[in-house]
Formats: sequence, structure tokens, C-alpha cells
Amino acid sequence: ATLLAAQKKADRLPYVEAKVYELDQGIRRLQWTRLYEGSEPDNNHGIAFDDQGSMHRIRVTDTNKLYYQKITNPGPAFQKLLGSDDHALDGHLAANRLFACQFTAATSGTMDNFKLKCDGAGHVKVALYADDTSSYPEGYPGALIAAVNDTQPVTAGWNTITFPETAITQATVYWLALISDALIVGYYTAARETRNKAATYAGYTFPDPAPSYMGGGTTSTLLLAGFESGTDYTNWTEIAAHAEGPCAIAAYGAKVYIFYRAATPTFPLTFTFPFTNAVRKYYSPDYGANWTNALLVAYADVLHLAATWWSTGNIVVCFALQASELNAIVLDTSDQSSSQHKKTFSGGGAHHLNTPLGIGATYRPNHCEIVFAAKEPSTSPNSPYAYDAYHLWRTELDSSYNFLAIDSFMVVPDGEDITHAYPDCHIPASPQDHENIRILAVEKFTGTTAYTRPLISRAVRGSDFSSMAFTEPKPFINISSSYGLRLASTADYWWMERPDGVWRAPRPLGDPLDLTPNILCLTQQVRSAGASLPLIIVLDNSRGQYANPVARGLVPRSEVVLKLGYKTSEGNEAVEVSRYWIDAWRFEHRTPNVSTLTLFCLDGWGLAAKWSARFQMRWAATKTVWEIIQEIICRWGINLTSPAGVPQSSAINNFYPDFTIPPGTAGDAALRRVLSFVSDALIFDGYQAYTKDLKADEEGSYSYGTDPGDHLILSGQYAEAVPVTRARAIGRADDGSPIIAETLNFELLELGIDILSTDYDPNLTTTTRTQERADAILRTQQTQETQGTIVVPVNCGQELYDVITLTDARCGIENQKHRVVAIQTTSEPAVAAYFQRLLLGVP
Repeated sequence: ATLLAAQKKADRLPYVEAKVYELDQGIRRLQWTRLYEGSEPDNNHGIAFDDQGSMHRIRVTDTNKLYYQKITNPGPAFQKLLGSDDHALDGHLAANRLFACQFTAATSGTMDNFKLKCDGAGHVKVALYADDTSSYPEGYPGALIAAVNDTQPVTAGWNTITFPETAITQATVYWLALISDALIVGYYTAARETRNKAATYAGYTFPDPAPSYMGGGTTSTLLLAGFESGTDYTNWTEIAAHAEGPCAIAAYGAKVYIFYRAATPTFPLTFTFPFTNAVRKYYSPDYGANWTNALLVAYADVLHLAATWWSTGNIVVCFALQASELNAIVLDTSDQSSSQHKKTFSGGGAHHLNTPLGIGATYRPNHCEIVFAAKEPSTSPNSPYAYDAYHLWRTELDSSYNFLAIDSFMVVPDGEDITHAYPDCHIPASPQDHENIRILAVEKFTGTTAYTRPLISRAVRGSDFSSMAFTEPKPFINISSSYGLRLASTADYWWMERPDGVWRAPRPLGDPLDLTPNILCLTQQVRSAGASLPLIIVLDNSRGQYANPVARGLVPRSEVVLKLGYKTSEGNEAVEVSRYWIDAWRFEHRTPNVSTLTLFCLDGWGLAAKWSARFQMRWAATKTVWEIIQEIICRWGINLTSPAGVPQSSAINNFYPDFTIPPGTAGDAALRRVLSFVSDALIFDGYQAYTKDLKADEEGSYSYGTDPGDHLILSGQYAEAVPVTRARAIGRADDGSPIIAETLNFELLELGIDILSTDYDPNLTTTTRTQERADAILRTQQTQETQGTIVVPVNCGQELYDVITLTDARCGIENQKHRVVAIQTTSEPAVAAYFQRLLLGVP
């Protein structure tokens, strides 16, 4: 109430607020950081977290081995500072002998681990020496830098020994030294300086400096490496020797469950328990401390697996995808009982599918959300296409373990050499307001310029999975990936992985960048089909505040939340009028003391103009006009809503056109085409949009006048023009006979004015639909005719297509209704400018 009163007062004081958020149409933008880059070959894999925050990973190899890894405190990976890479062992170093090997530091950092490769059990002590060239030009161990003089047990394989934190300098020469009590430390042959000398392991302490007269040469290099602080993602344990292809993992609390397809046995048998072409479970009740390997179900020929925990209880669901069947295997971990719930994609079903290419699943309250990839032939009963096509499908498993109908949300025709495979989906157990389900997939092109590229998509804000509006799948990371990426989350991070990589992105939303104190000038334009420059913000940069825009948080396409308001008795009050996205910026420097940064921002129509169809999109009389609009605008992250009380035409909810968008069509052009079918207008409202039927009998929602106490009209221009007087729509009935419907303005026709607008559409097959089209043509033409302009102090609640009431006695206007068809807001504090220019149309 105080804000409403303030904007009508003569002594009103403006208040404008603009803040920048790391949002992508209302959803947190994920900034991925790669923590680990290894050398593991790509294959089927998975990731899960227990309630202690430990990471559990699995992977299958081409040799049908299943490996497992547990990371207690996942973070940035170990980085090698000096030492060698992994090699096969050429021999063993003698026991009771001091060995030292020369290395040059590859990078600077803090060494706090000493890695050593052995092929047996024993004990070692290790040390780090500086290089000394005074005795030999090629170098010699010199001053002792740090040492571990206590006995350290080692076993076969790589061993990590905790080392005193030691600063390492890039390009500096060091010597890694060790002594052992057994013939277990390996070496490989290479050209590297080494030194050795007889010594007794028992009671040995590394001297400072290194002992003199150490013999050696350049023929062997010890398998030693120093690492800075980090997480070791290289340590894998083989848990099954006969895993064939697909695998999945899920965890909750202390329980970790791994599912895999057991290989068909070969002879002679080399294992101690029966393996078959079936799905097995490898599970731990205690955070991975103890494990059991057992048969889950005798379900053969599984090609892909996914798994997710059902809520917070004892149920875990393993989804097994065969050639033409999806099986939800529901496992009760309290007693290991299971049940199977199948959905067959052949025979009498609505969709006949084959050639499955992957599956992913995640849990939402009372159901599991599932995405999978499979091919649908053109002969499938519900296929809208005259050709075979590869789809990404979505479905749900409800609380009764029944599958809902499947729905295609991405399609590529067969023959284009493109498929989308190995999808995954995930949403955190307790999603924040700025989070929604994420979907990954691999786009594979097998043509001349073949590639394999990960894509990411997400549900738009406010959309649920069953009727999910999703963003355009897009490349987002510069890697190739044959088997895709898997998603998971913890309280603080989104996680993504494959065998040779681990990535994470922060979940919490950071503090916004407040532009308000530095705004010199702001211009906002709201129009029916979008403005070329919908929001321009000029910022004071006289102190170089924005010299590095990205460092300040002005990342391209970051979200700007704009609020308009006034200073009131309650303080600064403002309402959010819309959201915009940074598209460009410009620096200007005119005098030594004048420097500005100008931001150019897009609205929903601007995002539409930047989008284009990747492939042909067709709705063969399967969706209403409203649903088609929803499926178009979600591609750039906008959710179409139906606010209570906002009228919609009958046609927008009952007309099912056969509508096609050719490849390369811009989003704004596609929207204008489909909107031409109805009398409704499309209004973008931040990260949402809605349609509104512009009814001629709509009541006014606000009034402007010229008397004290009114919301003042500062200036006005009022006009009237001759609109279209006749609209004709032509359709064709199912039997081929023509249908003609007209809407006529006889008031003007009687004056001899005949302005005709005609539209032919074979989609119009009934009299009702044809008449609705004629009505829409005439109404749209009427509302596009402008009737003048008024300039008013900023009305913080003014919205596009509102009907307003004007009183301007000097121009003979008394309670006259008009519709707002464009709004331009200007704020320039230096010249005390804070006003709106409203373009008027037919009410």
C-alpha cells in the first residue's frame, strides 16, 4: 500500500534495483571443475554417495572385470610433483641398501605423500634430498630435506606413505631415497641418475647430508613419486572377474549396492560360485567395509542398467533394459527379497521399441524418474513419423511399481548417422529452489567427421517430470565420451564422473552482484514481439569497479533481476518487474573522470531469437497450440504457465494442428507462426511465460488521470486508425469439402471500408475451428493498431497487455479504456528522470 501511494505523490523519490545472479532462467548454473584426469579406459561405470559423504565408484573393463573404488573425502586429485609414472617392473632393488634417484620437479606444490610400487610385502623408510653438483657434474644427493625414519609397511602394488609437508619448486632437481628390509621394491630400466650404498635397514636413519661415495649410474629409475595434497582416484579394487557390460550403483545410509550383468560362463570354469547370464548384486551394509556377492534375478540378456534408492527406507530399485523390455527390479535390503515389474515395448503396446542405447534413473517423492534411449520404427502404433527414429524417452515408476506411459522428448531420424546414447538423470534428494532434474546423454555421429560428444539438458524451473519442459540438449564440456557421464550429488556439490574423470560443481547459490549503487541510466522496453534492446543498464566505472567484468560476476547470460520502486515511509520498496540475461557489454572512456560500462540484456523474446531448431520438429495433430508453445519456449529455459484468472481462448486449448518447424528456424519466428492460429498473446515474465486471450470486454486494472491524487499523465497523444474490417478463414473438412468462416466489422463496412485479411489452413477441419481462426485474425489485427502514447511516473505494477482507464479532459477523454501494448521505462537519476512511456492499443 505504501508503494502504491508513493508512486502517485508529487514528491515521490525513485528507487531502482538490479542484481546479477549465477542463474540460467531461474536455475543455478553449474560451473564444473575437473578434480581428476586419469588414464582409465572408458566403459560402463557409475557413482553413488553414502550418508558420510564417501564416494563410491565402479567401472567395467573390456576384459569383463568389475572394479570398485571408495573415496572417503573426495576433493581435488593428487598432482604429481616429481617422480615417475606407472611402469611394468623390470626388477627389484636389493634389501639393506640405500637407493636414491634423481628427478626434476614438474610443477610447484606441497609434497605430503611418497608413492612407491612394490610386488611383495615388507617394510621401507623414505627420504627427500636436495641436489648437489659439487661432487659430480651430473648431480649427487646433497642436503636432507625431509625423511620418514619410522618403519613403513608396504604390500604389492602402489603404496602411499604419508610424508612431512615439503615445499617443491618447479624445474628444481631433487633425489628420492629409500631403504627396504626385503627384495620387494621394483624398478624399471631408463636413463636416469641413481645412487646406492650398502646400509642396514634395522635402526637406519637418513643422514644429512647424504653419505659420500655412493655408487650408481644412469641405467635404472626407481618407481617413486611425490604428490601434493589431494584425493587418490587411482586406487581400484577388482570385485568381479566375470562382469559383462552394464553396471549400476546406489547408496543410502551405510548401504552400498552394486548391480552388474554376470558374463556367460566359459570353460574351464575359473570361479568358485555360479555365474550365469543374469543380474547380480554386490552389496555392503557397512559403508563398504564388508561385501556379499549374490544373484539378484535370473534375468538374461540385459544391455543397460541403472539404479536408485527409493526414498530413505530399505528399497533400492535396479532398472534393467533388454532389447525391447524394461524391468524394474525392486529389492528390499532388509531381507534381500525382490520383485520384478516389467514394461514390454513390443506386441500390443502403444510404442514398439528396439535397439536400446542406455538408461538413467533418479528418485523424486513417491516415484522414480527414468530416461532411456531406444529406436522406434515408423511402423510403431503411436509413431508420428514416416521414418524410423532414435529417441530419448522418459517414464516414471510410481509408488505401486507401475510404469507410466512413455513420452519422447528428443528425436533424431534414422539415417542421419546421429544417435543419443547412455543417458543419465539426477536431482538431489532435497533440491533447493534453484535446482531441477538434470539429464546427460552422449551425441554420437558416425559420418565422415565422426564425434562423440556429451550433452546436458535440464527441466525448466516450475516444470515437473511427467509433463517435463526441458532445455535444448547442448554440449557443455570439451571431452569425447563413448559411455557417457554419470551424475550424483552431496549437500554442497553436484558430481559427475566417468572412469578417467571426476568433476564437481557447487550447489549453493552465491551472493548476487548488486549493481544498484552504480546505475547511471537504465532503459527497459517491453513489447508484444520483443524489443531489440529490452534492457540497457549504464554503470559508473570511474574507479575501474568493473574493469574485469567476469571477475565481478558479470558472466555472459547471467541473470539480472530488475526491480522498480520508490522510497516510502517504509524505506526503499520495489517489486520485481522481470528478469533479463546479459548478452553483451561495452566500455566507454570519455574524459579522465568519466568511465562507464553498459550492459545489454535479453528478455524471453531475445532468447527466442538466439535459438534455432536443431532438427525438424513436428507435432502431427498430437498437441494443442498451448502445448506446442510450451514445447518450443522450454528449449531456451522458459516455462509456460497458466496463472489463475488469466483468460485463454478455446482455440489455444482445443486446436491440434499438424505443425512443423524446419531445421534452422529461429525461435521467435516459430512462435509468431503458431501464435497466428489464436487470438491469444504470449507474455514473457522472467523465467516464466503465459498466454492471455485479449478479450474486448476485459475490465480496466488501473487508472491514470490529470487531477491531483491521480497517477499523473505527464503527457499524452491519442489517435484512432481504421483497422481490418473483415477476416476470412478457409479450411477443409475430412470429406474434402471447403469450409469458410468470416468475422465482420459492419460498423466500418457500412461506411464502404472493406479491408480483408485471409488465411487458408488445411488443419481447420471443423466449422468451430475455422470460425475461431477468423475471430483470431480480426482480433489480432485490431490489437496491433496503436491509439497513442502516454508518459507517466513509473507504475511499478504495470504489465504488458493490461487494460487501463484514462481520463484527460483537455483531450475529451473520460474513463476511456485502452490496452497497453508496449512499455518503455527510463531511469536517469542525474537529470531526475524516472518515467514510463505506455503505447496504447485497442482494449
